[in-house]
Amino acid sequence: MDKAKFLKSLYQNLGLVNVACKELNISKEILENEISLDADFKNKVEQVKEYVLDFVEGKLLENIANNDTRSIIYFLDAKGKKRGYGEQEKTEGTQLKLFEVEVL
Repeated sequence: MDKAKFLKSLYQNLGLVNVACKELNISKEILENEISLDADFKNKVEQVKEYVLDFVEGKLLENIANNDTRSIIYFLDAKGKKRGYGEQEKTEGTQLKLFEVEVL
């Protein structure tokens, strides 16, 4: 297996392992074996995946800068939980009491 060609294909195909394997006629089993035997190669595959994540995050931020509502909501749902955005964890059996009024 030509690892340099695989890494180039993986990079060009935005980290899609199946596409890179198909392009180079490599089975996933062979790839997984190479990754398990070569720590440097494994690290380089992970670096490509990190590059892709950075690339996609950049696109998300571009959309946010262009006032794309769906991107803004997605970002707040994913990153804004500490500020009350997104799905909140619910604990069964607890009730939130905003205030109690005693009637005389």
